[in-house]
Formats: sequence, structure tokens, C-alpha cells
Amino acid sequence: MITRRSFLAAAAAAVPLRAAGGFSLKIGVMDGVLRLSSKPEAIALAKKVGVDGLQVTLGGEPGGDHLLLADPDLQAHYREESKRHGIP
Repeated sequence: MITRRSFLAAAAAAVPLRAAGGFSLKIGVMDGVLRLSSKPEAIALAKKVGVDGLQVTLGGEPGGDHLLLADPDLQAHYREESKRHGIP
């Protein structure tokens, strides 16, 4: 099993390689880490902080019976933001 310390050391060593273009590691983040769960604004922030991808929280309203992303308008908004910022 890999320890957190070993993982962080390996990730830190990969940063200069990625910057030099000799390494193809893509980094993504979950929208909740950006404190923007289930909000399309997370895409612009993900681009700003320099990650390559975003995991979207489907999320439901507390006590609700549907997922927020079941809304076609919200889905379209996510697609538009994703294209605009180049974040899949």
C-alpha cells in the first residue's frame, strides 16, 4: 500500500516533468473541493487553478426526490461552460 507521503513525493517529482512537456499526467478535481458542489461556476474556477478536468457532483436537494443534474437546462449550462473553458 502506498502512503500519502510517498504519493505526494511522487506527485511533486512529476510537476517539473509535466511543465517541461515530458510527462502526460492529467490532474482533475472534484467540484466539492472547490466549494462549488453542483454549480457550473466550478468549471471556470477549475480552469483558473490549472487543473485538467472536473468531477461534477450530481447532488440532490436535502429531502428531495430528484438529482439536480436531471434538469436539462442545467446540463446545457454545464456543457456550455465546459466548452468555453476547455475543461472536460
